Amino acid sequence: MADAQRILGPSEEVLGAGIFGMANLVVAQVAGVTVGAAAGRRAADVLSNITNLIGSPLLDGLAAGVGAMAGSRAGVQATAAAQGVSVRLLVAVTAEKIHVLNQDENLRTEVASFDRDAVDVEVKKLGLNRYLTLTDTGTGDSIELHGATGWIAAQAAGDKVVLDLLQH
Repeated sequence: MADAQRILGPSEEVLGAGIFGMANLVVAQVAGVTVGAAAGRRAADVLSNITNLIGSPLLDGLAAGVGAMAGSRAGVQATAAAQGVSVRLLVAVTAEKIHVLNQDENLRTEVASFDRDAVDVEVKKLGLNRYLTLTDTGTGDSIELHGATGWIAAQAAGDKVVLDLLQH
């Protein structure tokens, strides 16, 4: 919350803040994992052929895992960059506004803002994930975000505060 207050300045009191991501980054992450794992397995095959080693399940699994992690990160970062947003977005709620801010240290800009009295808020639950759609009732402009409420997610506490403020 202190980060949000620092970005917005003293003119607006931040009531709650949480870390969200663009909802479509979840799809990019899954695609990146799939492509990365396949690339990792292929790299293990090539390595086996070059070294004349018989394919090892351990090597295949390790290569697929490393590829999946790299692919996941690359897919998310590329999709976010193409949209002009950071991977992590800071959603700050004040008495009158909802601010969606880039969280990257090198990209501290506002992605969107909504007047609280002129926004439709929709929250969809999928397990411990929350998909938050904010729609400006006057213009129809909207943004779909992904947050987490599970105990394992570091940002869950802030996300819960934001979701509670927006649903009441």
